[in-house]
Amino acid sequence: MTIKQLHVTTASQNILRDISFNLKQGEIVAVVGESGCGKTTLLKAIANLLAPNLQIKADAIVINAQDVREFSKRQWRSIRGNQIAMIFQNPYFFFSPVKKIKAHFIQAIRNHQNFTKEQAIEKSRKILQTLNFSEADARRVLDSYAFELSGGMLQRVSIALAIVLQPSILLADEPTSALDVITQQQILEELLQLRKVSNTSIIMITHDLGCAAYIADRIIVMHEGKIIESAPTATLLSNPQETYTKKLLLATPRWLGDDTVYAK
Repeated sequence: MTIKQLHVTTASQNILRDISFNLKQGEIVAVVGESGCGKTTLLKAIANLLAPNLQIKADAIVINAQDVREFSKRQWRSIRGNQIAMIFQNPYFFFSPVKKIKAHFIQAIRNHQNFTKEQAIEKSRKILQTLNFSEADARRVLDSYAFELSGGMLQRVSIALAIVLQPSILLADEPTSALDVITQQQILEELLQLRKVSNTSIIMITHDLGCAAYIADRIIVMHEGKIIESAPTATLLSNPQETYTKKLLLATPRWLGDDTVYAK
């Protein structure tokens, strides 16, 4: 994926300015920065999910060798889900409270593939098992409503729903936010497993530099709607160049999962 000179504006405000970067196949990139710096807007701009009052301008937005800037709604429907998918910070965004989980999977699969309901359920069960659900848990989850599952469990299910059509690019907006540390670890491991099995490219927004250090090949730092620094994870954490990045690292507890030292 290639983004060149992406701008997002309202009538009176610049939300994103001069955003340019590449995402390699199978690469995991973490985007970090303070709340309100434009991280979520960036993902929504890539996925064509911006609110109507926001205007987007870019020299290129290339997904799987297709420049999608002029795509129609129909063209977006054809690639959203099976080429690019998004996980939201609030997993309840994905699910209707009056439909069982399996109904959401069936709809997502049959919108793109000529499957019977039984085939779609079997595919759903297999993708859940790929994410370390036992067969019994996968069956139970599919037969549940969203409100019957914990927030952490529902976030794991939302990942499965997002990847059930094996998109080549996954956009993850704070997928570990407000979860206990065990569930956070579980979700990060599942994203790494997804990359290992399917070579999926992942952009993950996070406010947690520990999560970024654990999962990302590269970290992008955003500040006031711009990318101010981008580097391989180990390089950025051990030798940040920008003053803002240094302050961000100093404000973050030391990551204990490896030998990384954020700041001296």
